Amino acid sequence: MKNHHLVYKITNNLNEMYYIGVHSTNNIQDDYMGSGNYICADIQLYGIENFTKEILFDFKTRKEAFIKEAELITKKEVESKKCYNLILGGGKPLFPLIQIHRQFVKKQKKIVVEKREPEKLNLIILRNIRKKKGMTLNDVALKVNISTAYLSLIERDKKNPNIEIVENICDLLGYELIILPIV
Repeated sequence: MKNHHLVYKITNNLNEMYYIGVHSTNNIQDDYMGSGNYICADIQLYGIENFTKEILFDFKTRKEAFIKEAELITKKEVESKKCYNLILGGGKPLFPLIQIHRQFVKKQKKIVVEKREPEKLNLIILRNIRKKKGMTLNDVALKVNISTAYLSLIERDKKNPNIEIVENICDLLGYELIILPIV
């Protein structure tokens, strides 16, 4: 069993590009330098001596590390030309997502959804949040400029909206959207 579940940042000292990831280890000083496709290719191209690893967080559980990674790797980060990360939310969580839903929805006003397949999100949690806030389908649909029927299909996982619509719904409900890919 690993004692340290790290969220780390690797920076290319030549161009200031960076990669954020999770690594579990017993030795914080090990030579692990990430597993992302682009970061690994650039390490080979430019040489390991041109990269710096920084430990951002050290957690007791892998779950906590993945949650923090998901918070750090936002849409803005993924779209940035300085970020090597390709996937919103970062790594591949190895834990039941429903526990994250319960923990974050209640405590930190974040909506964490799993990416089950390319461009397919599980958004059923939106319905529960909307109802707890006392909002109707029509209230939300009007404010995010979609039809009530379409919002109902989204909430029942029958339709897959674009990320902008999901972000608008989350903003309206007062939550931040975090997308986690799954294995």
